[in-house]
Amino acid sequence: MHRDYIKCSCCGLVFCHPLTVPDYADSHSGEIAGHYSYECYVDIGAGIESMIRPLIPLLTNSITDLDSFLDVGCGFGYCVKFANTIMGLKSVGYEPGEYGKIGSKVLNINVVNQYFRVNSSTEKYSVIFSSEVIEHIDDPTNYIRTLCNTLKPKGIAVLTTPNTNYLYHCLERQNDSDIKALSLLGPGQHLCLFNKQAMVSLLEKYGISKFKIFEEDASLIVYFSHDLD
Repeated sequence: MHRDYIKCSCCGLVFCHPLTVPDYADSHSGEIAGHYSYECYVDIGAGIESMIRPLIPLLTNSITDLDSFLDVGCGFGYCVKFANTIMGLKSVGYEPGEYGKIGSKVLNINVVNQYFRVNSSTEKYSVIFSSEVIEHIDDPTNYIRTLCNTLKPKGIAVLTTPNTNYLYHCLERQNDSDIKALSLLGPGQHLCLFNKQAMVSLLEKYGISKFKIFEEDASLIVYFSHDLD
């Protein structure tokens, strides 16, 4: 399928056309999630250190009253395990793909094998983590609203997503072989791509004024809260 990428002249958001959302519940089925495939992912492809890095400040900045953790789009579930064993939080992940089922058994963690929606949980969480998910969503504003409605009043949400500024930098250097730049586009899967300005616009559109955004190479790391110091 041919896809065009369109850039907003106001905020810099890049979105693909058409906005066709893949069925991630089937994306890792059959042989893809077979024994050798998931072992290869665990041993080589997971990037565990980069997954948990955005959570480290929650350990080192003396943030208090954290007791529960929700990972939306948790994949295999490494961050759910980290939050439970290292951060000491009651933790749950939501993952529609087959990796969530496997990770739940292998890591002995609580993973709900379905999409996280506005009515998925009546519980509110003190930490909500969503890494490399929002770019797969066709309605980012509603996604932010759903996370905020699930966040405790003094809780904190942590998002990561590809940074389009990195892609532009590669294009300026005419370096189309950069693996990070190529994966950033994620043809067929990444629907909305953000730079810092676009992320600020999204958060402010929903009325979130307490946030911090860091540009780390090819990624944006976003912290926001109802009450973020």
